[in-house]
Amino acid sequence: MTVLTNTFEGGTNGSNVTVANSGGASGTPFAVVVLGTGATITYTTAWKTQGTVGCAINLGSSGSSYLRLDTSEPGSRGVMRRPLIIPSSPTGTIVLMQLKSLTSDVLMANVNLLTTRTIRIAPSAVILTASESPVLDLNTIYWIELACTSGTTTSNGRLEIRITKDSDGSVVHTYDTGATVNTGIEAPGHYRFSGFSTASSGWTTDYLDELRVGIQASGWLGALATATLGTITVTWDGSTWR
Repeated sequence: MTVLTNTFEGGTNGSNVTVANSGGASGTPFAVVVLGTGATITYTTAWKTQGTVGCAINLGSSGSSYLRLDTSEPGSRGVMRRPLIIPSSPTGTIVLMQLKSLTSDVLMANVNLLTTRTIRIAPSAVILTASESPVLDLNTIYWIELACTSGTTTSNGRLEIRITKDSDGSVVHTYDTGATVNTGIEAPGHYRFSGFSTASSGWTTDYLDELRVGIQASGWLGALATATLGTITVTWDGSTWR
């Protein structure tokens, strides 16, 4: 099993996130950093879920801006995790996360946020209406987890999603297609976070922190939920408080 994490903790407030400076104390460096027209992706201390540093994708007027983590370990089930805070209902459907295959960079799955502030998963160009989440609250941190198993509708193609509220660790939505969807036969390997513009979303910024991806046969990477007990802060990593 491979699990890769980037926490942004090695970055300097206000500096641009690059492939070269995204490793070190932050964890696994990004394989790709893509900027849309007029966009910047910077380290920020103004917004974070843990530690002292997070990431602000300052969206451009057009095109996609995103960060990508890659795994190289063969395996059929890829899992990815990001935080989400919704500042307003998006003006169009936007892709929050995208998973592509390791060898040929073929689209396997999207996680889409709709104008209704609900989330759906989509294998390739197909939209699974049955996977739609409840309406998510504005200005509330959620953890979005996607699991994608490679295969066709007759050989184990599968998508799973879990949405957890950061404030208390409660699971607000889960969905599992079962082995019924065509996600392609290649192993997952390219994990994209964010990927939209101000024009497509109506937003100015998409915030990221504590990104995690992995190849694992079952289970989840674990949402991060924080509770403060007096002067003691503890963090839920999906299985234990620490």
